[in-house]
Amino acid sequence: MERRPHHRNTPGDFYIEEGCSVICGTSEAVAPELFTVDDQHCFVKRQPTTDLELDAMLEAMHHSCVECIRWKGRNPMVRQKLMQRGLQELIDHAE
Repeated sequence: MERRPHHRNTPGDFYIEEGCSVICGTSEAVAPELFTVDDQHCFVKRQPTTDLELDAMLEAMHHSCVECIRWKGRNPMVRQKLMQRGLQELIDHAE
């Protein structure tokens, strides 16, 4: 199944899927520096650049109401962290 990122996501490996967000407020509460919302959709406003921000992104993914936050990257360290948290279903590329 092809996943389409919402057009307002900032470019990068993490994104919120088009049409999936229900604006539950979880992402913005867990990682306000990485997420924002308009009147209809939540989206990634900035990609994580530090280990703390990456942890916040993964925490937001873990607590997401509808599993709309996804990862399309190839970094083995990030993949490992996602797998360790049981978030493998949010990884776009099988390895």
